Amino acid sequence: MGQWSALSAAANPAASAEQQFFHSTGLGVAVAILLAYALSGVLFGYLPVFVLDDFAMLRGTAAWLGSAGTTLLALGWATHLVQRHWSSASAAACTTFRQVCYVAVATCVCVIVLTEVSGGALSRLRWSGLAPASEWLFAPLPWVWQQLLRWDRPK
Repeated sequence: MGQWSALSAAANPAASAEQQFFHSTGLGVAVAILLAYALSGVLFGYLPVFVLDDFAMLRGTAAWLGSAGTTLLALGWATHLVQRHWSSASAAACTTFRQVCYVAVATCVCVIVLTEVSGGALSRLRWSGLAPASEWLFAPLPWVWQQLLRWDRPK
């Protein structure tokens, strides 16, 4: 993460406690967003990815690999938080795990590019996700709506 994130109190003694708090909070929010993005790829079977002109849609196997890579990136970034806030965390173990995560992310990106370029060869590996039709996520809403309407009725 470099100079934009305090790695630990020992690595950056000039950073105030307030700066370390904001760095940790920002990193925690970024990790949570990455995990939610990865979960959406697993659930729906496609991921929107920003490219220079527009958004490209990764579908099937490429979306699954994108979700795996995003999860690994989130885990790699989470090791910064573990190293920073748990005194029993080994800096060497966190660094090694982080490096393995980054290499795995790079591998996922390379395989995604190969999957998208050779779309015809890997078409039988298309994967539609756990919920290709997302309506099941909204199934409890009619019941919840009826329960909430009771509270609005005049007595």
